Amino acid sequence: MNFNTPILLLIFNRPEETERVFNEIRKHRPSQLFIAADGPRKGVSEDIELCSKCRDIVKSIDWDCQLITLFRDENLGCGEGPANAITWFFDQVEAGIILEDDCLPNKSFFLFCETLLHRYALAEEIMMICGTSYQPKPLDGNTYYFSNYAHAWGWATWRSAWNTYAYSLENEATPTISAVINQTFSNKRERKLWAYNMGIIKRGLDAWDYQWMYWIWKNNGLTIIPWKNTISNIGFGNRATHTLDALSEQSQMTQYELETITHPRHIVLNQQADRYERFHMLIPTASAYYQGRLKAAVKKILRLLHIIK
Repeated sequence: MNFNTPILLLIFNRPEETERVFNEIRKHRPSQLFIAADGPRKGVSEDIELCSKCRDIVKSIDWDCQLITLFRDENLGCGEGPANAITWFFDQVEAGIILEDDCLPNKSFFLFCETLLHRYALAEEIMMICGTSYQPKPLDGNTYYFSNYAHAWGWATWRSAWNTYAYSLENEATPTISAVINQTFSNKRERKLWAYNMGIIKRGLDAWDYQWMYWIWKNNGLTIIPWKNTISNIGFGNRATHTLDALSEQSQMTQYELETITHPRHIVLNQQADRYERFHMLIPTASAYYQGRLKAAVKKILRLLHIIK
């Protein structure tokens, strides 16, 4: 029996990771599988072979499935590439699951997404279903909670929600962005963090997911997050673009099976869960990142001054 929810798999030049994620998808035999592959980078000769290997892997369909592909010749990068591919996906389906080549799902993830895509199809305030969770334990007897945070390592949404998205924030004035952040978050450090993040997006950071968070917040949306994690990011390391630290606590996190799905009675932001993520994951991780950038900048200056080698 095939899995009926369409799946989009985003791939590039990592055949080992691509094969692992594809094999998990294969177990669920989706009726529709969309594959979007970014093209080789200019001047990176090894990309040609690696991209080709990835595309060969995902074409090895051995079940009854409609395969739809978007194989690009040019490289759009890790910002515009995924953003355009997700738009391409939702031009063709009403709802679906999105996985990148380094986001390894477990069995529960697929059923969780499919169940909640149906349950909340008409709930305009729910804009995203996430598979990744950083919570140490459930805070109630339900399977999931409602959050302001968007975890893009394995997720699902609807065309109607994605249609609010725009890759560029150029037309969003800085005061408007600040107002959206301030109406969403009350913590001053967090407001500063998101203002900084959206600022670097406006200045050209090659990313797509910060923008998605912003449009969710601007549209007063909420996300769904399971209390127990169902996704492992297997892409940390020196071949990654943003997730370089292979020793990060977020690398290859433990997965849990969701035996049953118990629903909250009401759609209400879980402030306690979001508070945990804010003070245990978001702000400490950001602080370490900024401190690392500062240390690197200081070292660079000292080298220029020939104070250190």
